[in-house]
Amino acid sequence: MDRTSVFIWIGLLFSIAGTLLSFSWNSIFDLIAKKELPISPTSKTYPLWKKSTVTMNFYLFNWTNHDQLFENNYTPEFVELGPYSYTEVYEKVNLTWNANHTVTYQRIRKWYFDAENSNGSLDDTVVMLNIVPVSSSFFTRNWSFISIYALSAAMRMLGESIWVRRTVREILFDGYDDPLLKIAQTAPSLFGTDVQGDKVAWFFNRNGSARSDGVLNAETASEDMKNLGIIRSWNYKDKSDFFDGECSKVAGSVGDIFPPVQMKEDQLEMFVPDFCRSLKLDYSEEVEVRGIPAYRYEASQALIDNGTVDSTNHCNCRGECLPLGVFNISACRYGIPAFISYPHFYKADKHYLRQLKGLEPVPKRHRFYITLEPRTGILLDLKARVQINFLLQRNTRINLFRNVPTILFPVLWFEELGSIPPSEAFLLRLLLLLPVVGQYISFGLTLIGLVIISAAILPMFLNKYSGSLHHCLKRKSSETIISQTSLPIGRFRPPPSEGKDGAIPPEEHGLLDTKIDN
Repeated sequence: MDRTSVFIWIGLLFSIAGTLLSFSWNSIFDLIAKKELPISPTSKTYPLWKKSTVTMNFYLFNWTNHDQLFENNYTPEFVELGPYSYTEVYEKVNLTWNANHTVTYQRIRKWYFDAENSNGSLDDTVVMLNIVPVSSSFFTRNWSFISIYALSAAMRMLGESIWVRRTVREILFDGYDDPLLKIAQTAPSLFGTDVQGDKVAWFFNRNGSARSDGVLNAETASEDMKNLGIIRSWNYKDKSDFFDGECSKVAGSVGDIFPPVQMKEDQLEMFVPDFCRSLKLDYSEEVEVRGIPAYRYEASQALIDNGTVDSTNHCNCRGECLPLGVFNISACRYGIPAFISYPHFYKADKHYLRQLKGLEPVPKRHRFYITLEPRTGILLDLKARVQINFLLQRNTRINLFRNVPTILFPVLWFEELGSIPPSEAFLLRLLLLLPVVGQYISFGLTLIGLVIISAAILPMFLNKYSGSLHHCLKRKSSETIISQTSLPIGRFRPPPSEGKDGAIPPEEHGLLDTKIDN
């Protein structure tokens, strides 16, 4: 094989390789994603799934005019305190890898106070509803007259009040003693509920506990990326015992990992153990996070719908159907009259804001949304915000609650804030650039191949053309000589002769051929 043929074959190989690769980069991307994204000890994303860190900010509502509660036309007033910032660490423990491509696990959550990023001290005092007697009045409202009378007498003897003044640390994690709670612990059958803990706090005994979130079972996506992170069961059941109908479905991701987005308009679902149910998020907008194009999804109104917007959401009520904007988690929280809303009753019926003062919803501060990279489903940004409210109801059979107004009291709201680390964002950008860079590489290979082929073939054409041109010119020259020698001799005159003085005689100029008349 001569040198020219070798170069032609090399050029063809480059061109063919470039052309084939141009159609293969998306498949290469998918292969890398399938290897590195599933929940597996060997995947790149596994360490982030196994253990992750977010910021959790708490905002407490200080009830400032509690001493006027029994006045006519009373309107409670609140001042928001905080944020009280914590670093929250999630860690999956007790992992069991199952043959059906799922993993069963529990979660430990640990909170560490971050004084530097907090606006206030954990020793700040806050006035709020007294949870124990308010809860007792709520879940015993259908008791017999004798039982209610005994409870009312016990509240009076124990000196229970409708409000308490406690520190932030007591309200959140440390807890405080309550005499009525002690009785409920001693004889839980008297209250008809299973009392959890010997102190009162919203997150009492949850810091470092593996039991709080229950037992979760999720898809690893080792077979199908569309199921990545999808929860299949919670506490070994695919339905929640605390809700009915659509509200009982255990569905969606647990919130730390999502499957790749199929259609951006599709709703996302996220299961929240704290709520004992799933919530839905609607597509909101296209954004950019750390230079990565992404889709943002916002928690939908379905979570706080009482059936007004969609009749299937009537299951949010659980027997206490309040105006649009809250959903009842009392069954999930041991029967206490707790209701979830968005902060400051964002997206809720104006009824709630008319009942009180000091709250004002601001979409930018109170939205609940997540931001995903669509091709991989990787969580880029998280702003999960919810508010806990307590229902104060008049109960004419208990002295303490005989003359109180029925109002939904805001107690606190919190937000979980998370964002992809810069180092991980850099790696993700590289992965996403792979198909684009690959196309340039393919184009480059094809171009190099064509240049090599051209460089090999061009001299052949030039040599052939040069030979043909030389032959053509030589032939043309010969024809010209022949044509010149064959012309008639009479057409030419002999060269003029010079005179003695070197001048050409006039007649030799041909001027005498014309006669000039004067």
